[in-house]
Amino acid sequence: MKEQLISLIQNSVGGCARSWAEVIADSIIADGWTKPVYTIGRKLYIHQFDNDLKKVVVKCEIIQINEADELLRVETESGKILNLTFRFVGKTAFLTKEEAEQALKGGAE
Repeated sequence: MKEQLISLIQNSVGGCARSWAEVIADSIIADGWTKPVYTIGRKLYIHQFDNDLKKVVVKCEIIQINEADELLRVETESGKILNLTFRFVGKTAFLTKEEAEQALKGGAE
């Protein structure tokens, strides 16, 4: 979602620098102006530790949504079931693999 906002901001403002577009996108997300659309079957990419205690990106799928509690139940490709709150999205759970990998590189949590 963040990358889509950045692209939209850059295209709308006519050559806005990426760094400014990122600041604006972060503010929009932090202020709660956007809310990701969660659907059963949607893919998410989460940060987990592998056997060597190295953080890696793991693909998972939403299998249950509890809007009232803002809770997602996801299943990893290995079959592990996890519960994530909506607030994890953008911090340790991401809508795209690219966002998840970028957060790992940047040390984002």
